[in-house]
Amino acid sequence: MSNHQAGEPGAYRWVMLAIYVLMALGLWMCWFAQAPLLNEYWGQPPLSISVRWSGLLLSLPGLVAVILAVATGRWVDTIGVRKMMILSGVCGSIGFGLRPLFVASFVGQAILTVIAGYGLCILTACLPSTMIQWFGHEKGHTSIGIGAGSYFVGAGLG
Repeated sequence: MSNHQAGEPGAYRWVMLAIYVLMALGLWMCWFAQAPLLNEYWGQPPLSISVRWSGLLLSLPGLVAVILAVATGRWVDTIGVRKMMILSGVCGSIGFGLRPLFVASFVGQAILTVIAGYGLCILTACLPSTMIQWFGHEKGHTSIGIGAGSYFVGAGLG
């Protein structure tokens, strides 16, 4: 039987918080790093997109997160936080990692941005469960605040 009891903080709780914060920083930085990429191609071949369409690309991750938030929260409760966090990393890596290969395709950029947006949705849905699991109900609120704060730091760095 393991020493980790339900509700008892684990020895690696700060490591888990650091992993979560680094993952959130990475995904949010990649989301907002798309703006300079699009700015370079506004009105120029090969992308030739207008400001309106580039705004759509920038807002797609947030739209996906809003539309699928309730369903994703349910899936986190059903499937489990660990598997969903892995899926979040995979979605973010595919969506943001392959983006430079599809610079010439608006549709490719949009599809990859939706995939990455779902990774952000999963990350947000997993935040309370992950932090309360490792820090407990009484001390989990500070870690949730740190995790959520990393979103805005990542957006600012991006």
